[in-house]
Amino acid sequence: MNKKAQDLFEQGQTDEAVHLLVEQIDQNPKETAGYLQLSLFLVKGNELEKAIELLLKAANLVENPKDLYFNLATSYYLKGDLEKSLNLLNQLPDTADNLYQKALVYFNVQNYQKALAYGMTAEQKNPTDTQIQELMGDLWLAMGELTQAQRYFEKIIATKPTAKAYTFFGICLYSQDYQKAQDCFEQATKLDEPETKKILNQYESLLSAVKDGKLNG
Repeated sequence: MNKKAQDLFEQGQTDEAVHLLVEQIDQNPKETAGYLQLSLFLVKGNELEKAIELLLKAANLVENPKDLYFNLATSYYLKGDLEKSLNLLNQLPDTADNLYQKALVYFNVQNYQKALAYGMTAEQKNPTDTQIQELMGDLWLAMGELTQAQRYFEKIIATKPTAKAYTFFGICLYSQDYQKAQDCFEQATKLDEPETKKILNQYESLLSAVKDGKLNG
């Protein structure tokens, strides 16, 4: 990693950071590190087309193009091209990160069973990863399995609390412990009020279903 470029990017000096990495790539066009770091900067700046174009060009230059596949798959995923993303991920080893990304793709096409299978395997490989735990909670919630979902959001609250985790934990508790659910919503609001309101508005119908006992508590 180019630390100077990273520091500049984190300080908001994006153009300077990109310029440094472009120089690095020009000097060492067969090394993957520069392409990977620059593609991450482009993704964070929501310049997905540029990230994809960069990585596709790099694939013709570097010694091992597969080293670029994960970043390329992530860029395709964020762009909404899920088939291309999955095709690349299927060519990579089943690391926790790759399995998580596969689970995300299947979750987004509402193939929850496949998403669950990949998510559970990712969790086995990295059981403390809150990103994986959040996805597992989302999956179980989408399937209407509140008890299973609750377990994951509770884990996140215990280690790395977020407004989303508190809000969804509250949703899971809504029918069995209304007051505790309200406490969770209050905690979520303290952390991020706009995010909490957004989730509660989005899941208003789910809360009604929970309250009426139509989902598995």
